[in-house]
Amino acid sequence: MITCFLAPGREKLALNHHPWVFSGALVRWTGTPEAGEVVRVCASDGRFVALGQFNPGSKIRLRLLEWNEGISVDTAWYAARLDEALALRRPLEHATDVLRLVFAEADGLPGLVVDKVGAWLVVQFLTAGADRLKQEWTQLLREKVHGLKGIVEKSDGDGRKMEGLEESHGVLWGEAPPARVRVRENGALFDVEVGAQKTGFYSDQRDNRFFVAQVASGARVLDAFCYTGGFAVHAMRGKASSVVLADSSAEALTAARHNLEMNGFVPERLVEGDAFTTLRDLKKSGERFGLVVLDPPKLAPTRESVERALRGYKDLNLQALALVERGGWLASFSCSGAVDEKMFQDVVAFAAKDAGRTVQVVRRFSQAPCHPVRTSMPESFYLKGLLARVL
Repeated sequence: MITCFLAPGREKLALNHHPWVFSGALVRWTGTPEAGEVVRVCASDGRFVALGQFNPGSKIRLRLLEWNEGISVDTAWYAARLDEALALRRPLEHATDVLRLVFAEADGLPGLVVDKVGAWLVVQFLTAGADRLKQEWTQLLREKVHGLKGIVEKSDGDGRKMEGLEESHGVLWGEAPPARVRVRENGALFDVEVGAQKTGFYSDQRDNRFFVAQVASGARVLDAFCYTGGFAVHAMRGKASSVVLADSSAEALTAARHNLEMNGFVPERLVEGDAFTTLRDLKKSGERFGLVVLDPPKLAPTRESVERALRGYKDLNLQALALVERGGWLASFSCSGAVDEKMFQDVVAFAAKDAGRTVQVVRRFSQAPCHPVRTSMPESFYLKGLLARVL
C-alpha cells in the first residue's frame, strides 16, 4: 500500500479523527497513487495515523477513513459503515419516507450522500474516493435498502469540481423516477421533483417545520424563500389563517402552490422576486404577519465570504422583523456552515436593536437527525436557526 507522510507536527487533527488532510500538511508519498485510492497515512516519524482516500488534484488531499492499523478498508468495511448509517435512520421511517440515509463524512463515508425519496435513492458521489466506488456503492445500496424502484445519480456542485470531477447524472439501477415523486412527512404530502435543486427536498428542516407549525395557529404567515412550500404546508396544517409564498423562482412557487393545494389549502398570494426587495416592498405597503419564516440559501459558501453574508443575514432579519406584528413570531435560519451559532444569534440581536423590537428566543434549531454531526468534524454542523417571539 502506498504511504503518505505528514509534515512534522501536522498529525494532531488527523489523530483526533478529523477526516480532512489538506495538501499543505503532506510532505511526500511513495509511488504514484491514483485519485480515490486508499493509502496509508503516517506521521513524519513513521508512526501510523490512519487509512484514507488520496486525491492528488484536490486541496483536501486525504479523506481519512480508518484509524485502526489492523483493519482493512474493503467492501466489507464500506458495508459495515453503511449498516451503521441505516441503523441511525431506521427509527425515523415511521414519520417520513424522504430522508438522508448517508451524510458523507458525518457517517464516516467521505463524499457519499444518499437521499431516499419515496421508492428512489438519489446518490451524490462528491469526491474521487466515492466516485471510484460507484459500482460497489450501487450494489450495496441495492442489497441493503429494501423496497426500491431505482437508484439515480445526481453528482454535481462545487465540491465535485474541487475534486477535479465532471458532473454526472443518470439512472444507476432500476427505473427512472417520474417527474414528481409523492412523499409524506409528519402527516403532510409533498410531490418532489428529484432532478431539482440538491435532491429535490430539504429533509434537514423536517423537525424545524414541525416545531414552527406549533406557533402558526391563527397567524397570517409569510414563507420567504419558500422553495417547494415545506414550512407553508406545515403552517397551514397548524391552523394558520393564511400563507403568502415568496421566492425568486417561478418554478418553486408553482411547486409550493401545488403542494399546498394537494394538502387541501390555497395560498393567499404568490410573490416572485428577490427576497431582499420583496421584504422591503411588503414593509412599504404596510403588510403585517403573525409568523415570518426566513430560510435563505447558503449566503457564506466559504470563510472568506462570511462578513458579506453576515450583512445579508442582518438585512433580511431587519426587514423581516418590521413585518412581524407585536406578539408574533420570526423563524430565521442559516445553512452556512462558516457562520456559527453565536454569529447568527448576534446578527438577529443587532437586527432587533436596529428595528426597535424586543426579541425573545424560545427555541434553537439544528439539522434533523438524518444529518448527524460528527464531534471530530465541526464542519458537519451547518444548519442553525432561531424561533423568536417579537414584541
